[in-house]
Amino acid sequence: MLAQLAAEFPDFWPEWNMPYWVTSLLRVVGGLVAVLLPAGGIVYLFLFKMMSFMQSRLGPMEAGPYGSMQLLAATAGRVAEIVWTDGRTNVAVCRSGRAIIVHGRAGDRVSIIPGMVKATGVSTAGLRWTLENESLSAGSSRGISNIMIGERAVITVDSGIVLAIHERTDQ
Repeated sequence: MLAQLAAEFPDFWPEWNMPYWVTSLLRVVGGLVAVLLPAGGIVYLFLFKMMSFMQSRLGPMEAGPYGSMQLLAATAGRVAEIVWTDGRTNVAVCRSGRAIIVHGRAGDRVSIIPGMVKATGVSTAGLRWTLENESLSAGSSRGISNIMIGERAVITVDSGIVLAIHERTDQ
C-alpha cells in the first residue's frame, strides 16, 4: 500500500538514504517508546492513582513500618479501649480527653508515637523525660524511648491520637 502511494506521489514521499546504524537506532528507539510508554502509563495509573484512591478510602495512613499501628489508631474512635500485646510489649491507644495508665517497673521503656498526622497537648507523668502540653508530629522522635521511673506512668493527649508502647525490661 505504501509502495503504491509512493509511486503515485513521488514528490510527497521523499527517499531518505540513511546509514544502516541510523535506521537500526530509530527502530530500537521506536520499539522502546512503543513498549515503555504504555507500560509507564499502566504503572502510573495502577501504582500511583489506584493506591492513592485506596488510601483515601482508608484514611490518612502512611506506608512503612508503622502502617499497622496507624490502622490500629484509625479504629480507636470506634471502640472504648484498644490494647495490643505480645506478652512483653503492650501498645495502647490514647485519644483526646482520655488518660492511659501504664503499669510496669522502673526502667521499662515507654514510647509515644502519634497515631495519625499530629497530636497536640501530649503530657506525661512518671517518666524520666516528661512531656508537658507538647505537640508530636508523625515521624518525630520526641516521644521515643522514654524510661519509667516508678511502677506507674500516665499519658494524656488533648487533641489527636497517640500510641503508647510499653516494653518490659527483664530485670
